[in-house]
Amino acid sequence: MKTSEEILNPPGGFLMWLIVLMETFMFGALIIIVARYRYLNLSDFKSESVHLHLRHGMIFTLSLLLGGFLAAEGVRFFFKNQRQQSLIYFILSFVFGLFFLIFKISDFAHKSELGFGVEKNDFWQYYWLLMGFHFLHVVVGVFILFSICLGIYRDKIEEPEFSVRGGVLFWHMCDIVWLVIFPLFYLGGTFHE
Repeated sequence: MKTSEEILNPPGGFLMWLIVLMETFMFGALIIIVARYRYLNLSDFKSESVHLHLRHGMIFTLSLLLGGFLAAEGVRFFFKNQRQQSLIYFILSFVFGLFFLIFKISDFAHKSELGFGVEKNDFWQYYWLLMGFHFLHVVVGVFILFSICLGIYRDKIEEPEFSVRGGVLFWHMCDIVWLVIFPLFYLGGTFHE
């Protein structure tokens, strides 16, 4: 049985768990709202979701999942005091996160050029709200990964339980939330390639 100290000091720190839980509840509320809209307006949802490319959704998914796996390996090597291997894994994780952001910016720009902005209809309002909110969280996650890389490179990691484990916990929240967003939007109708 866990002691009260273990409960108040989970891996990554209590504060990071609190942040991740609060953000997950926010995402959960938004996802429920979008799922309700999809359920009540399925034909509209399908007619608009054809403008989302399944291939792009898969690329986003793979980049986040690979980044999450690499970050987890980075944590493992960090706490085994194999800092050089840890740094390599964290750099690769950062690169996959940065790729996600750059590819998503390109995707956002393409949607805007085609006239799929928030003003078009409810589907696109929900799309931009949820994708934008997730995008901002990935920006924070990538910044955290960069900070971890810099700290390992300089051999200046303070509070490694919070900064390394907690930082990767935040990154995994971005992965998990995307695994719900992806099917909600990208598997919502017929695909246009």
